[in-house]
Amino acid sequence: MGFLSSSVSFVRYEVKGEKDPLLWENLPDILKQNSFSEIDEGVEELGVGWVSFDNLLDTQWEDSSPYRGEFVVFGFRMDRRKLSPAIFKKYYTLALDEFLEREGEKIRYIPRAIKQEIRENVRLKLLSRTLPIPAVFDVIWKFNDDLVYFSSINKGVRRLFEELFIKSFSLSLRPLTPWRSLKRLERTKGLSPIFSSPYKSEVFI
Repeated sequence: MGFLSSSVSFVRYEVKGEKDPLLWENLPDILKQNSFSEIDEGVEELGVGWVSFDNLLDTQWEDSSPYRGEFVVFGFRMDRRKLSPAIFKKYYTLALDEFLEREGEKIRYIPRAIKQEIRENVRLKLLSRTLPIPAVFDVIWKFNDDLVYFSSINKGVRRLFEELFIKSFSLSLRPLTPWRSLKRLERTKGLSPIFSSPYKSEVFI
């Protein structure tokens, strides 16, 4: 569920680090350099990258610009292949039986190394026949205020997003907990300490 939905769960981050003076104008090129690459034809279990906010298939921002006034908007796409444990077990067992039948009476049991090789071969074969499931999460970056909104609270998804953000922009992300949000208001808005401030319940976006 993205930010255009009627309801959404999201995490707010503070951007940490020193921005390149040319970062704003270079953002489209940086997004393209780290855009999503399809994994449909391979056996990769995970693929991540940036895509257009408006179209998960647009990795060159041909349909729309990532700029929206003072905001930068784009998508974090994550495609994942996932094998069913039951299906894997079935074909792994069949592969073991075929190996024993082929070897006949030459061996009485399958060595561990051969089992591992059979397991990997079965895994790769099944992955090549499994289509990855795509998922896209919205990113809204209030550039001058160093705030990023990300439309997922899943820890695994957030970790992958944070890693790609650092790799792409050489800037880190720190989740804004309620306490950190209040301290940030004191620092950026020049408010009094939170326990005596009349603005302690005010929210700034």
